[in-house]
Amino acid sequence: MKNILKVRMLGGFTLEYKGKELVLDRNNVSKTTQLFQLLLLHTQDGGISKAALIDALYGRSDVENKNGSLNNTIFRLRKQLTAAGLPESSYININGGMCTWDPDIETSVDVCDFKQTIESARHEKSQKTKMEIYAKAWKLYTGEFLPDMMGEDWAAVENIACRDMYFDCVEELCHYLKTEEKFEELYRVAHSAAEIYPFYDWQIWEIDSLIGMSRYKDGLDVYKRTTKLMFEELGLSPSAGMLERFKLMGERTSQAAGAIEDIKYRLREKESIEGAYYCTYPSFVDVYHVFGRMMERTGMSVFLMLCTLNFIKISRQTTKIRNTIQNFSASPFRKQSVKAIFTPDTTSSSIS
Repeated sequence: MKNILKVRMLGGFTLEYKGKELVLDRNNVSKTTQLFQLLLLHTQDGGISKAALIDALYGRSDVENKNGSLNNTIFRLRKQLTAAGLPESSYININGGMCTWDPDIETSVDVCDFKQTIESARHEKSQKTKMEIYAKAWKLYTGEFLPDMMGEDWAAVENIACRDMYFDCVEELCHYLKTEEKFEELYRVAHSAAEIYPFYDWQIWEIDSLIGMSRYKDGLDVYKRTTKLMFEELGLSPSAGMLERFKLMGERTSQAAGAIEDIKYRLREKESIEGAYYCTYPSFVDVYHVFGRMMERTGMSVFLMLCTLNFIKISRQTTKIRNTIQNFSASPFRKQSVKAIFTPDTTSSSIS
């Protein structure tokens, strides 16, 4: 099994080698840490020039010998990498003014994988395959690029570039998932985006997914949290899109409340009939199953009674038999009882 240096730059900066976390420098914004990050960021595109490194690390400083300062930083970084637990190596190869990471120490850098996956999706012709690749990219993006390094120009530029790629990815996925009515997946994608970027209206897609699943109360909760956050943090009123969803959820909630009353009305018995309730044999079977479950939960007693009526002279007059049994036991049994007719030739009914 190969030993791979796993590097996370999305959502924070961590290093892992042979299953153990490595600590390079306790100062997360030191020049050696930034140099290491810049080298890793360019492991898949041929490396980075010394001129670019000098500009990124010392562009705004008053250092007189910037090239000498870079060489000194490279020297210190090599010592730190050895001390952190990586195998002996020069780590940084310098050739023709280009700096590259030692290919003998294999790396897996999440931001590089993310960018490569996005590019792969953009060049894919099949819509279905494109969305599957975008879904992989979405999973890779666990947070902003090096959020602790936003004070450095090079990190801020890369942060915005990665953010824009992520926004394109999520936008494509959300449109596709909503069209396909895959609302649970849409919720996961939109909720994750809203967690990372709460001020960019990803909650609209989140609410759309909840509306699609008829979860209007949850949708209203998202609306309330989001509008409160936007007002308290930025002093902003709800966007037009948010207000539109709020109005729709209000209408749907009212409709749902009205619908339950309509259902209750339709379920009521239309006539008040004394004695046991008569139903068809298939319905009787369903009622029997329900009573069986109630017995398990409440311990109530339920009895099944079979009454056999012998019609010798009118054995073929099933209609007359049915009418007789329907009228039979109108008063001897309580209203809580249920009755039905069973005949061997029609598999239709019993009396309880």
